[in-house]
Amino acid sequence: MRRIIVGIILLGVMFVGLNVAKGYSSDLSLEQSKKMIELGEESLKEKDMASAIMYFRRAVQFNPYNVDAWEKYDELMKLRAKNEPIKWDKIQVNCSGSGQSSSNDPFAEFE
Repeated sequence: MRRIIVGIILLGVMFVGLNVAKGYSSDLSLEQSKKMIELGEESLKEKDMASAIMYFRRAVQFNPYNVDAWEKYDELMKLRAKNEPIKWDKIQVNCSGSGQSSSNDPFAEFE
């Protein structure tokens, strides 16, 4: 009986420890996702499309629920698929640094 109680207590402690580690890991992923968005936006400012795509893809990998990262990644992939020269003066980047969108289309507006 004593062994069963000790086993149950140990399992409970183990599950609590796993949940704490999981929460810490997800916080790091959210931070890394925001950092990847910032780096992607900087790459767009420097007109480096390949790096921007890589950073936005990593942002999505770190946080698959980040709509801002998905929209930017999707828009870049559409531009790349067209295989046309990019009109950099028509692209406006939201570099708020927060990783959150401030408008309906946070990545670009085409005239």
